[in-house]
Amino acid sequence: MRKFIYTLCLMGVTSLGFLSCIGDSDNTVDIYDEACISSVSITAMNKLEHTLGEDWQDATYKVKVTSFPTLTIDQKNYKIYNTDSLPFESVMDRILLSIEKTAYSGAIVIRSIDGEDKWKVYSSTDSIDFSKPREFRVLNTDGSKYRSYQVNLVAHQVPTNKIRWKEMPKESYPAAKKGSVDWEKAVKDAGLAKFIGEGIFEAYAFRADGQIMVSTDNGITWKEDQMDEDKSLAPFQEFRFLSIPFAVDADADYQLLIGKSGTEEHRVTDAMTVWRKIAEYDDSHRPSKWVLMPLEEYNRYYLPLNEKYSLLSFNNEILAVSNKGTRVTRDGGLTWKMAKRYELPYDDLEEIVATTDDEDYIWIKELESGSVWRGTYVKE
Repeated sequence: MRKFIYTLCLMGVTSLGFLSCIGDSDNTVDIYDEACISSVSITAMNKLEHTLGEDWQDATYKVKVTSFPTLTIDQKNYKIYNTDSLPFESVMDRILLSIEKTAYSGAIVIRSIDGEDKWKVYSSTDSIDFSKPREFRVLNTDGSKYRSYQVNLVAHQVPTNKIRWKEMPKESYPAAKKGSVDWEKAVKDAGLAKFIGEGIFEAYAFRADGQIMVSTDNGITWKEDQMDEDKSLAPFQEFRFLSIPFAVDADADYQLLIGKSGTEEHRVTDAMTVWRKIAEYDDSHRPSKWVLMPLEEYNRYYLPLNEKYSLLSFNNEILAVSNKGTRVTRDGGLTWKMAKRYELPYDDLEEIVATTDDEDYIWIKELESGSVWRGTYVKE
């Protein structure tokens, strides 16, 4: 370092001498002690992605990262770091930085990664190895003083923007939540066929002919609920129900009912029927009704009939989970697309059921083996 500073000083003195030669005797050059990094940002880096090669072996390739976290400069403790982690499997040994210094600062140098007293002048076009913290120094204008910064960049150590599973004891699968009403008994006592589910203020059941019935008094009385299509198209078989708060109205629930209807009049014959209801409880709203979600022949993103689904609300999304994978709807049930971020623990699971708990975990149980997994969604 002393040799480096000496060289800089020599260059500075030479430059001053040169300036004094070409100018008149009144020209002076001021030497400033200020040395400070004013801003720093990542400009380029890669991360690893995985796929299966032709031989069905794991193949790895690099892709460009397009969004970078903000880097924080702690001018009191002379540290530079990222509060939001870089993506999982970031290529940490080849990162480009853009560094700005104050107007009167001199050169910026980087200590060798092995910690030896070897230094390299920073360049915005040279990649830097951040597999471990690095020391940067900003020299003042004549190289006689410097300010040292510790730069530490960290990346996620587990996969992000996807679900992470952990196998759990078989007895840990959450028990079904029981409310204050025995709905199965209430439905039977009312002479109805099947209990569907309940929202905040309403409960639903099927009459034997497929008509949806509604109760607002804990199952004491029931009446026909409004349906915009013939009741023969109701999903009377293999149905699943979900009720969640309606995002755009605090006084409403958004409810989905999927299943197989008692007729073959599907527009796409191998598709599950999907009904939805926006249950509005404010007195100023019109009475709510069940609406059959249209399914056109060109729509390839539907729920196939031959799968046993669990209908869940998880990670602010609506999921239909089966042993074939997880489908997500972003339009309230009209289309359902497979979501790789919610891939199952294994590809060859038998029939499964899924649920969520109050701690933001998703659970899966394989019915035949009883094996249980708990999943958590890791965000970037």
